[in-house]
Amino acid sequence: MNRKEINKENNGVLADHEPQRLNETITGTLTSRIETRQDKAGFKAYYYGFFKFPDQETEIPVVFKGEKPTIPKATQVQLKGTWAKSNGHRNSFTCHN
Repeated sequence: MNRKEINKENNGVLADHEPQRLNETITGTLTSRIETRQDKAGFKAYYYGFFKFPDQETEIPVVFKGEKPTIPKATQVQLKGTWAKSNGHRNSFTCHN
């Protein structure tokens, strides 16, 4: 990740987080275990956890679509995916596998 893209006002999240930015890679720590949720229609399960950049205080939600990953809490990870808005206002990162 290019540090020039970091915006402190956005708690360390890339300032340009438009959904069309595919294949971004982020590196940091998974700070929670991965949980399972159903989509609003109740059909597809998705998985989520929280992620933290090494030099930031704020955690961001990470959504995993597809198979449930087996990543233990506190693991250093490099994730590939897209930036999005979670719940319409909070930045999140989505990984597709």
